[in-house]
Amino acid sequence: MPSLVHNNDSTAAAINAVRKAGVSVTVPRLAVWTVLAQADEPLQPYDIQARLTGNGVTLSLSSIYTVLKRFVEAGVLTLHAIDAGKSHYSLAEKDFRQHIHCEETDRDYWLADPELTCAIEAFCRRHGFELSTYSLVVKAKPVNPAT
Repeated sequence: MPSLVHNNDSTAAAINAVRKAGVSVTVPRLAVWTVLAQADEPLQPYDIQARLTGNGVTLSLSSIYTVLKRFVEAGVLTLHAIDAGKSHYSLAEKDFRQHIHCEETDRDYWLADPELTCAIEAFCRRHGFELSTYSLVVKAKPVNPAT
């Protein structure tokens, strides 16, 4: 299986991260971890498979789901379940808890906005709640430019 990573430092970092998660190191786990570590938004399993294939790595969808399940159980991966059964995954450390869903294109735009997170935490405190976790989904349509 060709290597997905481009240098020894990223390979070592992936191996260390997987081991630190308490998960045994396998080639499929390293490949999936590396894709998620390089991603700038949560990914669906099909997206992970496409990125792996684009890098010359062949991994079945069932293997990807198995790896994702194991990482979620280990607490190092966040499962973002969205309407219509779409599930996205990201490394837990990346903190993608907010996204905008375009109703016209069906595309999700992920963001990590510290100011918004602070506002949500302050709102909870003000109303007597201790925030344990949250997810924010905004559904929107594009604004048509003036003609």
